[in-house]
Amino acid sequence: MKIADFAVDRPVTIVMIILALLVLGLFSLTFLSIDLLPEITSPTISISTSYTGAGP
Repeated sequence: MKIADFAVDRPVTIVMIILALLVLGLFSLTFLSIDLLPEITSPTISISTSYTGAGP
């Protein structure tokens, strides 16, 4: 309950912390690089088996 008591006793501090987190989040969002169509290479696997006496 200490966090709840702190929030009730000091609402201005809580609002300032929330605003600081919001500003930092928006600031970091502007530097986030996002590609709309990134180059993706699909992994491939090749399996070869032989069965004697079977047709091709």
